[in-house]
Amino acid sequence: MNFAGRPLLSRSTQATGRSLWLLSLATVLTVSLDIDTSQMSVFDVPISEDQLGTATLWSLFVLLVALVVNWTGDFVSLGKWNSFMSEKRVETVWDGGSKIKGRVEFVLDSLESAASDTTNENLDDAKLDHVTGVFKELESGLWKYEVTAVCYVAIWGFLAPMVIAVWAIYLVSNA
Repeated sequence: MNFAGRPLLSRSTQATGRSLWLLSLATVLTVSLDIDTSQMSVFDVPISEDQLGTATLWSLFVLLVALVVNWTGDFVSLGKWNSFMSEKRVETVWDGGSKIKGRVEFVLDSLESAASDTTNENLDDAKLDHVTGVFKELESGLWKYEVTAVCYVAIWGFLAPMVIAVWAIYLVSNA
């Protein structure tokens, strides 16, 4: 998922999460479906079930640590992008631009000052109506981006792979 042309999760976090999903899902399915792994071999070299279990556990742990490190770095960098993940400056009706978060405050302040200033010759009802419309549009639409970003970053990018990995580790360690 991108916001303002920038990915919310880095490529390394996505790759680690995807690898963790695949290995965890394969482990869960193998254990749940009671698939016989006693005859498993890699490059015609037989692998015992103990070796396979140990290799799976180590791989899951390494991927878990990598996901935590990568995801934490992504999460910290999101804070630098503003609460709505954007450094992009936007145009406003009056002078000055702002980040998306600051734009709402800017428009609200502009509405308040315009409503109280009756001596401004350059201000007409069309500009005031336009600013009011922009503010209402921003106010009504921002929650969707926040919810989507939280679901993508926190749930899909971190929590879901962690849960299935912990489940796979539990199944392998108790098998």
